[in-house]
Amino acid sequence: MPLLDLFKPKVQQWDKFFVSAEIHESLRATLKSFVGSWPSGVDPTIFGGEAGKELASNIHAFLSGPYPLEVFKKFGPDYREINGKIARVSNVHLDGFIYTFVPANKISSDQPPAVIWRLIQEYSKSPLPRLLFTFPHIQKLSMAANGEAVALIVKDGEGVLYRNLTTDQILRIQVFKGVENTIFAAYDDLPKRVHLSDKVIDKRFRSLLSRRRNSWRSLKQLRRAFRLV
Repeated sequence: MPLLDLFKPKVQQWDKFFVSAEIHESLRATLKSFVGSWPSGVDPTIFGGEAGKELASNIHAFLSGPYPLEVFKKFGPDYREINGKIARVSNVHLDGFIYTFVPANKISSDQPPAVIWRLIQEYSKSPLPRLLFTFPHIQKLSMAANGEAVALIVKDGEGVLYRNLTTDQILRIQVFKGVENTIFAAYDDLPKRVHLSDKVIDKRFRSLLSRRRNSWRSLKQLRRAFRLV
């Protein structure tokens, strides 16, 4: 894609995305409203064709998988519906681990789970994670709306959860899961005694546009996790 195309008006980028990814017309307004402006520097055509399907599969694996650190592989993002609202199931020990890498300007007097939850919500407001982490779900819905046979796979117990949620809440949960795993994955990019930053998180988001499945579980991550936990 020509470099100049990346700087075209955001409306044109959305139109290219809808056509390339074959997003059903009934879903376009919902997705565009949820994401907001088109993420800067992202080529909308990479979401189309076989490459787009592979991208959706890889992102889905990232969302539904455990934390991207081998030492934490028994755990993963967990969100529930309570009285019509989305609640995060926290783990004091895991949140305490990430808490030590949160920059001082994002820390308050709250306990680590509350700080991490607020950090997840903050990064979930950006257009890029909103587009990335809802893409697999929207793609499946589009395929079904276009008459294709689709299996929308969710974890055990999530079927009942999804029936009780609105479309907006379902999309938000996908984003929360993706952001939470990204925060853990971003730890791998940190030099010693360096805190998480917006730049590091954004770099991780963008790496998912071309990253192959399971490549985030590197030997480097494993060694650092065992050394610091």
